[in-house]
Amino acid sequence: MWESLKRLPALLELWGPVVLGGALCLLVLLLLLLRKLRRFRVRRVSVRAAWVRQGFDRAAKQITEAEYELLERPVQTQTGQYRAAFLKDARKTMEDAMALCCGPTGFSEEFCRYCEAQRPRPRRKDLPELVTEFLDYRREALAGSLEQFLSRTDAVTPEEFFEIKRQQMGDVVGVYIIHNVTQDMYYIGQAKRLFFRINQHFTGHGNGDVYADYKYGDEFAIRILSLADSGYQDLDLLERELIKQYDACRLGYNRTRGNS
Repeated sequence: MWESLKRLPALLELWGPVVLGGALCLLVLLLLLLRKLRRFRVRRVSVRAAWVRQGFDRAAKQITEAEYELLERPVQTQTGQYRAAFLKDARKTMEDAMALCCGPTGFSEEFCRYCEAQRPRPRRKDLPELVTEFLDYRREALAGSLEQFLSRTDAVTPEEFFEIKRQQMGDVVGVYIIHNVTQDMYYIGQAKRLFFRINQHFTGHGNGDVYADYKYGDEFAIRILSLADSGYQDLDLLERELIKQYDACRLGYNRTRGNS
């Protein structure tokens, strides 16, 4: 035993830094784990906190990756890096998510109420899942409001629209839904002068594919949703949500997911 004790200083000198380094690594990992498991109150969170932005970033990438899979578009390069187009779309998704979930400094009232109903004391690591679930809930609410909107408003043909436009005084800010009934394809657009913009699509000065199908004889239906009646404050965001709702980018005339 005495010999073992005599060798102890040499062993400590040899293995001490390794043991100490390992212990520090374990401590850091433990602290990171505890930080992720740390619970928070949604009404006391600063949206400027780094972990909040990281949570929204992870949620946005998960949502965008699922959309890319539906569109059969590659997410990564051959070297395993995210593609520039994917990162751009994910960043736009993150901006949309934060616009719906966040206020100037904290979470929005609607997001707070949703979180309190679903998980009163969530953990930090739960934030991406909460954001994704809330966006799904918000999209279902939009679908419900659209059903009500469609049930109480009659679609008009291009010819009926031309007649309405001739009698219309002023214009409307909002989005328009152009439906090719023959092919069951949608085109979603936004404008600060809706009547003027819709007229362009059916007179050869807007979307060329819409105009070509109209001239070919396809049946079209047109609806208008004003921004004031939509429950949204951001025109770009409303347009992007409707493009998703009608799958107008993948199966319709839209070539992008909306304005940035």
